[in-house]
Amino acid sequence: MFPALRAEVRGDADICTRGWQHPSVAIGKFLMNTLSLAPKVSPADFERMFNTHIQDVLLGGYLANTIGTQIDLPVSNRLGSANLGATAPTPVAAATNTTATSATPATGGK
Repeated sequence: MFPALRAEVRGDADICTRGWQHPSVAIGKFLMNTLSLAPKVSPADFERMFNTHIQDVLLGGYLANTIGTQIDLPVSNRLGSANLGATAPTPVAAATNTTATSATPATGGK
């Protein structure tokens, strides 16, 4: 919407400056009032504000990536320590295995 409106205003101003149409006082006053509301910023101040904003955006992206990595670390540690089809039982599984050999004989002798 804004680029189309800007092009229309530019076209109307061009027609008036070339002398093809008489300018409208009401439109001129409206444009002057509208343009006077725009902040006046020096190029140095604009560059400083722009660079500060870019640094803030980059810092936010860096922090988001760092937090994402910290969240993913516990998940990858759990996946790395999981027994995913290995043939040897883990120490916890061996302690709970009921078929493991014990010190007492299975025959129950005296």
